[in-house]
Amino acid sequence: MPQRANFRIAGLPLEDILYNLPVGMFIVEKSSGEVTYANERAINLYGINPVGLKEPGPFKLLKLNGEVYPIKDLAASRALTKGETIRNQDLIIEQPDSNRVIVTDTAIPIKNAKGKIIGALVIFEDITKRKQMQEKVEEYAKNLEKLVEERTRKIAESEQSYKDLYESFGEAFIATDWELNVIHWNKAAERVTRITAKEALGKKIYNLMPEMASLDVTTYYEALVQKKPARFMMNTVSRETEQEATFEISTYPSTRGIIIIVEDKTEEELTKRLSAIGQTAGMIGHDIRNPLQAIACDIYLLKDYLIAMPEMETKKDVAESLDSIEKNIDYINKIVADLQDYARPLRAELKEVDLSSLVTGVFQTMVIPSNVKLSVNVEIKKLRTDPEFIRRALTNLVNNAIQAMPNGGQLGIEALERKGEMFISISDSGMGIPSQLKPRIFTPMMTTKAKGQGLGLAVVKRLVEALNGTITFESQEGKGTKFIINLPIVDT
Repeated sequence: MPQRANFRIAGLPLEDILYNLPVGMFIVEKSSGEVTYANERAINLYGINPVGLKEPGPFKLLKLNGEVYPIKDLAASRALTKGETIRNQDLIIEQPDSNRVIVTDTAIPIKNAKGKIIGALVIFEDITKRKQMQEKVEEYAKNLEKLVEERTRKIAESEQSYKDLYESFGEAFIATDWELNVIHWNKAAERVTRITAKEALGKKIYNLMPEMASLDVTTYYEALVQKKPARFMMNTVSRETEQEATFEISTYPSTRGIIIIVEDKTEEELTKRLSAIGQTAGMIGHDIRNPLQAIACDIYLLKDYLIAMPEMETKKDVAESLDSIEKNIDYINKIVADLQDYARPLRAELKEVDLSSLVTGVFQTMVIPSNVKLSVNVEIKKLRTDPEFIRRALTNLVNNAIQAMPNGGQLGIEALERKGEMFISISDSGMGIPSQLKPRIFTPMMTTKAKGQGLGLAVVKRLVEALNGTITFESQEGKGTKFIINLPIVDT
């Protein structure tokens, strides 16, 4: 054996340090082909001390498939003969007692000062446990693959049922993976976003719905980290209606990613707001109407005084101003009444009503423009209903009809009985209702008028429904509109 080196680290000779390394290390001399040095780990891996032996010695070096490794292909041989550095060559050492150890073999040529190869440093690392674990993993992977195939089959069988479930939702149902790629997009989501499922699948949710980027979703992300549901509100322009809308976004972490449910809360939020307004209107309604009644009385007296006054240049102007004030008092009264009728609980007080007289009374409270031709056909004489509800509903519908005909036209009201039901229709030959507004015509605050709160038709609907009836309409742009009230006939 060569003389021990004098090089020391932390007081220990280099040879002692190498001897105790956790990897096997030995040196092969080129001239003799013998192992001239082996540390303790190398001796353990070989099963004997290989110093003085030539490879393969009394042990076998095998490929991983069990075949004998050709000497010329071993890392040590290639380092000695070709000067190659060979790293991580897997092989099996079969020890003299037939015990097998799997190692990874690295060989580095050793050269003298003139660059001539004089030997090779060979390093063995025991990877037996690693290989055994790898085999177990591979076996597990095969079993897992079979399990996945089985589960995939079962999932495929239930996929249609699952799809039917989320397609039945009235709200937009969107599911993404953990990277926010869309994996489910139901029909309601198509309707709300105007994006088809084909266009949405596989895309990032924030690319499909960039309006969500304006939200503070800190709470939402915290909920996802904690695996808890989260909800937040979003005010934006609805793609479906192209109007300002309020949406509630609910998120639920799932095993695959995130489930998002989008609900249009516009009407609900508006109802809450109107309810608050209605409560306020109810409290101050009497306070508003009392001074209005006083003003109306004063106007009545002023008109009497005006009649008695001698003719003068300003008399006509004063009369017109008084008429204008009177109209605005009526308009304020209507606003208060509409707010109260929409927000307050409605309880019908049924009594016998002469419908002809009621209809006549409606037209006596309003001015029909001279360019509007009125036709009335009331077949029903007596019925049991709430006269105030009917009067309020007809007043709003007639007002709308007149406003829809700024250049004049035909205004008709008809009441008839068919098969135990009563039908009252109010028709006009005005501008008609645009197609995009028809789905929302009874929605509060929906109006196309420059002056108006958009409560008129919503109030009519509430009044009719309080009488257990329904209201529908037929309309064509440029040709007019007809509203039909359908009421059950109550025995008198």
